[in-house]
Amino acid sequence: MGLGVASPYRWKHHLFYLGSKSLRKISMKNFTNVYVIDGGKNAITVYQPSLDEQNFDDLDENGKLIFHEPVKGSYLSLSYKDFLQYKFEPGSLVIGENAHFGAERTKRSLAQPFDGDPLLDFYARLEENNVTLKLFAERSTPRANEYSGHTKVNHKTTDQADCKSIFIYLKDHEEKRKSLKNPPSNFDQSDIRDEGYDRKDKLNIHLNKARRFDYKDRNDMVTKLIHEHIDKIASKLSPEAREAFRLEERCKSGKRAGQFKNIAMTQIYTVASTMIEQNGELKLYNNGKLDTWGFVQKNLMTNSEFHHRGGVARSNIYYHGVRNYVAKKLNNKVTNKNNRKVLKKKCDYSAEENKRFNFYRNQYTNRYLKELFNTIKEMLIDGHKDT
Repeated sequence: MGLGVASPYRWKHHLFYLGSKSLRKISMKNFTNVYVIDGGKNAITVYQPSLDEQNFDDLDENGKLIFHEPVKGSYLSLSYKDFLQYKFEPGSLVIGENAHFGAERTKRSLAQPFDGDPLLDFYARLEENNVTLKLFAERSTPRANEYSGHTKVNHKTTDQADCKSIFIYLKDHEEKRKSLKNPPSNFDQSDIRDEGYDRKDKLNIHLNKARRFDYKDRNDMVTKLIHEHIDKIASKLSPEAREAFRLEERCKSGKRAGQFKNIAMTQIYTVASTMIEQNGELKLYNNGKLDTWGFVQKNLMTNSEFHHRGGVARSNIYYHGVRNYVAKKLNNKVTNKNNRKVLKKKCDYSAEENKRFNFYRNQYTNRYLKELFNTIKEMLIDGHKDT
């Protein structure tokens, strides 16, 4: 049993940015078919948008998407065994959640339907048939459901509805298409990843203790370093980075005259804490050296959408730092039903707001944080040389 053949004309306006090694611009018409797959407790759903005789772009009176449930015949529900043998049309694109199709089942987690070897065999068969598999971050599925309008129809969801929502979300968001992940070549745990997990656990303890004292513990050498050297740190940052970490406005009178009014202490402390202990000792690794920004960003702040248990550092940076900075730059608060000003939901952003959101978010996470990290690192190295 299988789904029908796609009608090529349905894809001629849909562009995806995909590629095995480098991202390249290709249109959906370059694929013979498109499938979105999702895993349930006892079955795998295979959804084919081209067979869903619904308009994907219907809008309500407020300009929001109207969700139509997938029609029967546009999806299949297959047993795990039948799914692994399912023959996707050669030359097609298959999109599935990373949690179900990019990770093997382990003793600690049974959410994954398959063991490692059957998954690797599945990848090999797809490649042999010229089928491209791309993985979607499962943490983005609720956002996809909200964007597609499905959560407004019914708070309960089905696997086929999730598949359709993911398709609509990717169709309309170029940056999310770019972030689709390739399947792994193996499921071996690397030493670097193991070290990253161990270091992140230790950093969580460090940051939780600092947060308990609201970053004001006089015996905390990270706090002391920041307060003693904040002027030097600010002087080495670009104007944009100083704005991001609130290193611009100073008190004009009183006991704190000349001092910064309200620095982004949580974010500055988080960056510094990746390099120095609360007792003042440097966190030296890799033959007695401080970490690189690349390692910290990937393993301690977990900047990927595919992160699992991101940790306190990620929360401090992304939820408390990026979120407030971007909201300020966009200045797009809205009035809720209680007549209170609240941050506008991202699913309600216009195309221009999405573009600006992605720009400011990328600047903060890839430029300003790196500037701050390297500035503090250079200062610590210079101070270490002098001792």
